[in-house]
Amino acid sequence: MDPWARGGPTDLDNAILLCPFHHRRFDLDRWTLEVVEGERWLVPPSWVDARRTPRRAGRARPTGRVAA
Repeated sequence: MDPWARGGPTDLDNAILLCPFHHRRFDLDRWTLEVVEGERWLVPPSWVDARRTPRRAGRARPTGRVAA
């Protein structure tokens, strides 16, 4: 994902909702955000997790399918 400040699009597909505190931590600590099949994943900096294992951000989006 490309942040708006670096030329990224201003649409919901390129967005994540964070409170001001966590938005600042995200930027200062150099976390990154990936989108895989519509799901947002936070990727920690190497000093937090040497493997940089992605962590799901928020809740899963509904697929429109009804559980049986």
